[in-house]
Amino acid sequence: MLSTLCFVSSIAARHKEFDRKIEAILSPFHLSREKLVEVMHAMRNHIDAGLNRSNGDKSELLMLPTFVIRLPDGSERGDYLALDLGGTNFRVIHVHIGNNRDMVVQSRKFQMPENIMRAESAEKLFDYLAECMAEFVSDLGVSDKYMPLGFTFSFGCRQNSLNSGNLIRWTKGFTVPGVEGHDVVRLLEEAISRRGDIKVNTVALINDTVGMVATSAFEEPETAIGVIVGTGTNAAYVERTDSFPEWQGVINQSMVVNIEWGGLGGSGSLSSICSDIDEQVDRDSVNPGEQIFEKLISGMYIGEMTRLLILKLIEAQALFRCNVIDKNPFNERGSFSSAHNGIVCGDTTRDMGLISSLLNDEFGIRNASRNDLSLVRRACCAIADRAAQLCGAALAAVVTKVNKRRIVIGIDGSVYRLHSTFSTTMATILEELTPQFNIRLQLSEDGSGKGAALVAAAVSH
Repeated sequence: MLSTLCFVSSIAARHKEFDRKIEAILSPFHLSREKLVEVMHAMRNHIDAGLNRSNGDKSELLMLPTFVIRLPDGSERGDYLALDLGGTNFRVIHVHIGNNRDMVVQSRKFQMPENIMRAESAEKLFDYLAECMAEFVSDLGVSDKYMPLGFTFSFGCRQNSLNSGNLIRWTKGFTVPGVEGHDVVRLLEEAISRRGDIKVNTVALINDTVGMVATSAFEEPETAIGVIVGTGTNAAYVERTDSFPEWQGVINQSMVVNIEWGGLGGSGSLSSICSDIDEQVDRDSVNPGEQIFEKLISGMYIGEMTRLLILKLIEAQALFRCNVIDKNPFNERGSFSSAHNGIVCGDTTRDMGLISSLLNDEFGIRNASRNDLSLVRRACCAIADRAAQLCGAALAAVVTKVNKRRIVIGIDGSVYRLHSTFSTTMATILEELTPQFNIRLQLSEDGSGKGAALVAAAVSH
């Protein structure tokens, strides 16, 4: 009897040690309320510092004035063209605005091949964009029709006016030389001129989050914030022009400000929440040391963080111990995507059949144990939940800056829209951190595309 008790006790001790090993690996991704409040304060402090940069304040955020003074209000009419470049896809959109906010949208999505995202010259990139435009308007039968054009260019630009702006730096995997420091509208118009078969006038250059504000405002006047959480992430909000000490235009007007919030953490403000996996993802990226916040929450990185976490569990002999794996599929960089993460997090069934099928079909891991399936889910949810919580905390900081009792937030992006748990977790944290505000999250699908057309319409109108 004594030997049996000792044996049972030994097994229990081993199980306890095993659980401690797993928790030690996962715990860096479990954030306390105090840590989330710390992130909220960091975002708010850097927003304030970015607005007062002329006073010597240092900020990790660019806080770029967009020159978008007028937002659409539903009175706009006519036909407009929009371009949307912001990640792995490029879209051309035709928008017809009729009475009573009636809108007819036709669009086409073009893939951004890697050889274009990393083209050897600006000319090659913008010639490709112009080629896509020409194909779209020709197929639509509007090649001979003059239309105002809005250009959603979802990378940080220092704008000189509403329809001109110099790229500050590439993100999201783009590395094309000859664009940083140059006016992207001019580069686009030169490419259009080289073709000679497109009749447009670029009247507005905007960021995707600015487009989100515009699209939401077209339907809901109380919109004050726009957020994108997709391949990359960013936010914009409505600020008073007198908040910019160096502003040369009319003061006491409302203007949309592009936060470029993905840059938070660039000088260490998020070091207390970054794990060794986050540091590896940053080292392996095309822009080490930059866009730290973006690397913690966006679709381009969620899958890779998950892969590295699963790999760490495998190497610690906490995962797939009973499976014979000839070649560990998790050794391959990029093999696990944010879409995979969403599938796993969304499988709450008892048998975890979706997780089992994913491991079998995509990674060749057959007959994974129930414990393995559960641990894969815990790993995926640890990454996804942290990303959503961080997004909610950052958004709470922007809400406190806007400081209106009722606020509508226009939001979109593949992670927010398609991930199985992200939107709910983000909304919960936002509500917990800003209980004094009445906030409504308004999903504005395709806001980044329609938004450029709507800003162009507001300007032309």
